[in-house]
Amino acid sequence: MKRASLYKIRRRWLKCMISNTPFKLTSSGQNQKLSLPAEVENFLHKELSYIKKEARFYRGKFNFAYLSEKIFGRFGHSIHRNTIRRFAIKEGYYEQTPKEKKKPCIRFEMDCIGTLFQHDTSRYVWLPHSGRYYDLIMTKDDHSRVITGLSLREVESAWEHICLARKVFERYGRPLAYYVDRHSIFKFNLRSACIHYTRRISEEEGKIQFKRVLSSLDVSTLYAQDAKSKGKIEKGFDYFQRRLPFECERYSIKSSLKRRRYSMKL
Repeated sequence: MKRASLYKIRRRWLKCMISNTPFKLTSSGQNQKLSLPAEVENFLHKELSYIKKEARFYRGKFNFAYLSEKIFGRFGHSIHRNTIRRFAIKEGYYEQTPKEKKKPCIRFEMDCIGTLFQHDTSRYVWLPHSGRYYDLIMTKDDHSRVITGLSLREVESAWEHICLARKVFERYGRPLAYYVDRHSIFKFNLRSACIHYTRRISEEEGKIQFKRVLSSLDVSTLYAQDAKSKGKIEKGFDYFQRRLPFECERYSIKSSLKRRRYSMKL
């Protein structure tokens, strides 16, 4: 027996003890398959049919977790993604294929909220009908995984990063440090040596606007060594990449607001 199953049985046992009802190891009808409400089935038929036949950029790319979230938001029914997956298989919309399991990666986190903010940019085709890339700038708390800042821009710049940092500070306060990559917006990078000139500036002396702003507010800057070191914020980008472009294609959104930040309720 798996640990999850053991805890489920323990939970049922505790409920019986509190309510003074007899406890049975297997309750009748527990393993019976429950039918979905008619409104949910109609919604799933419509969405699954669109993904399989009508979608242009995301045809055949099913995200059952996102469909589960949409059902809960629209109808208030909490349906597990595996239930939707089995429904799609049964109705002929989806054919399950085994995927290769990835090796687990150990991620460390800070011991309290507000200690470290991870900050990065994801260049992606967020608006499929536009046919171009957009930059999604995001800030995320390392401990709680709360997204503290989000901005969708046509092209990222140091000024956009600074403006987003200001809004984050005004709403959530200052962290002890920012965790960023080694992009030239965040770090002065020394180029390779050249015989045609003599280097007169060191890495510590390089002045970067984003770092100067943080330093003036007593916020330190930490740099990631590789992509795996930014796993938490990359996971956040993956979450939005599986949802935002699909909705933009679904409702034929071709361009962002003119020179205005994409807003979300965080």
